[in-house]
Amino acid sequence: LKEKLKHYGVESFKDLTLVEDGNNEGTNCGFAFLEFSSRSDAKEAYKRLQKTDVAFGDDKPSEVSFADSFIDLGDDVMAQ
Repeated sequence: LKEKLKHYGVESFKDLTLVEDGNNEGTNCGFAFLEFSSRSDAKEAYKRLQKTDVAFGDDKPSEVSFADSFIDLGDDVMAQ
């Protein structure tokens, strides 16, 4: 996936999380999360991956969106 992203000009991410399919070991769910150091890097990657010729896997057009920010609620709140 990193090589494919590089092909589309997306190299500035600091972390990539590929979500595994819990029902099929060794395969993924077909989506990933990219984390960037800056919002401007994320916006640039977003623009590059929105193009109609961008495809991953079975050559379906990619779908790109910003994930909601994760807010750590802490152990006390999560224990309720």
